[in-house]
Amino acid sequence: MKLLKLLFIAFVIAGIGFLAFDFIRPSYPVTKSLENLEGRSTNFLIQGKENGIVFVDRVPGGERFEIPIENLSLKDRIFCSFLRESPAPKIVANVEDTYVTTRRKALVELRKKEKVIRDEINSNTLNDLLHQNRIEQLNRVGEEIRELELAIKTYDYRMKK
Repeated sequence: MKLLKLLFIAFVIAGIGFLAFDFIRPSYPVTKSLENLEGRSTNFLIQGKENGIVFVDRVPGGERFEIPIENLSLKDRIFCSFLRESPAPKIVANVEDTYVTTRRKALVELRKKEKVIRDEINSNTLNDLLHQNRIEQLNRVGEEIRELELAIKTYDYRMKK
C-alpha cells in the first residue's frame, strides 16, 4: 500500500512538473545573443522555431535568417530546445535596434526632467541661488537631449549605408 501511495505521489509530482514546464517556456519574440559553433555571437530577436530551424531577425537591421539549431553552440542549443515549436512567422517590417531604443527611452526621461526644471523656474518660488542652479541644470539637460538626438541620427545614417 505504501508503494502504491509513493507511486501515486511521484506520478502527481511528475504531472505538475510537466505542466509547470509548459508555463515557464519563453514566449516569442525572444531577444537573445546567439553564438555559433565557431564562437561568434550576434544579437537576434527569435521569432519562432520549426523542425530544427530557428527563425530570427538580426537586431541591428532587422534582416530575417533561418538558423539550423545544430549550427549553434551547446548552451544556445539547450536554450532553443526549451522554445515552443511555432510555424515560420511573417517577416517583421522594421525591428528597431536596442542602441536606438535605449537612447529614445533616455530622451523621454530627459524631456520629463527638462519639463520639471522648467516648471520650477517658472514657479517663481526659488531663491536666486536655486533659480540660477536650475537654469544651469536646464542648459545641461538641453545639451544632453541634443547629443542623444544627434547620436540617433548619426547611427541611423551609418546603418543606411
